[in-house]
Amino acid sequence: MAYTPNPTATEQQSPASVELELWLMNDYGAYAAYYLPRARSLAKHWRNNDFDLDLGIKLMRYCANDAAKQYNTEHGSMSVKWSDVFSVKDRDQLAESLARSLVDEFKLGWFKPTDWKA
Repeated sequence: MAYTPNPTATEQQSPASVELELWLMNDYGAYAAYYLPRARSLAKHWRNNDFDLDLGIKLMRYCANDAAKQYNTEHGSMSVKWSDVFSVKDRDQLAESLARSLVDEFKLGWFKPTDWKA
């Protein structure tokens, strides 16, 4: 089953941010390379009770930047820079959406970092 973002989150996200999130979560190579390592790290912090949402969003910004670069490499034009395709606002919205989605999963108890092996 394909990933679909949280409907309430997508109302606040730009279309470019939603596109990048859908691509990141449905492309296994990008998911395993960019999302999973950072999700595992945040899961460990959650488990140790030293999780900070602001730092989680900051960590997911790196994920969003890496995903935007890879997306542009695979689907973009050689004449357009990746940072022009996805603005800073788009990438920040994606980072916040990813971090908040992880927090929701943590609260529901759906995370098991040992099961998230790529």
